[in-house]
Amino acid sequence: MNFLRCGCALVLFATTAAAASAQTPTASSISPGLDLDVAYVYYDAHGSTPEELHASLRNNGPSTGGATYFAATSSQTGFGYKTEEQNGRCRLTDVGVTVKISMLLPLWGERDRAPEPLRRAWDEFLDRLLLHEGGHVRITDRFSRDLYNGLKTLTANSCNLLDSQSKAFIDDLSRRQDEANSAYDLETRHGMNEGAVWPPSTTAAHP
Repeated sequence: MNFLRCGCALVLFATTAAAASAQTPTASSISPGLDLDVAYVYYDAHGSTPEELHASLRNNGPSTGGATYFAATSSQTGFGYKTEEQNGRCRLTDVGVTVKISMLLPLWGERDRAPEPLRRAWDEFLDRLLLHEGGHVRITDRFSRDLYNGLKTLTANSCNLLDSQSKAFIDDLSRRQDEANSAYDLETRHGMNEGAVWPPSTTAAHP
């Protein structure tokens, strides 16, 4: 019996003073003012057979909305800016966007002691999980760029109006990012169409 496996969440937090910046040494600068940090986090999976592993994945995997998943990708997006008024127009300056992505994956403790066919099946399964979760990372990357570039180009007749417009822009972008992640999961059946399925076929997991 298979179960679906990717839960995704977007959380936005904001500052309106100094521009946001990455807070971990692994953050990589995509462009000035925009930082993306991807962290890999693991939960334990145990077992010596495909069935035991499946039970462990169901018991220990991330859960949301009453469903259990093989893996989950979530993100927190922080943004900051200052406002500047010139010649009757207000624009945003010192725009900064920081994105922290967390990818939760299973870690099989007994892998190195398992038979080679089962190890091979697990490694293929994990590769497929990474393939699917990478799709969610790419969606977050794209919308983070849209957020950064969009904030840099917004202008208004007053700074109060611009602040309201920027918040509406961010809310709309957040909604569309959620929709894009949902559509991706629907299209891929939460990674099943990409091969993220466990337990594997009998021939792939047993000698």
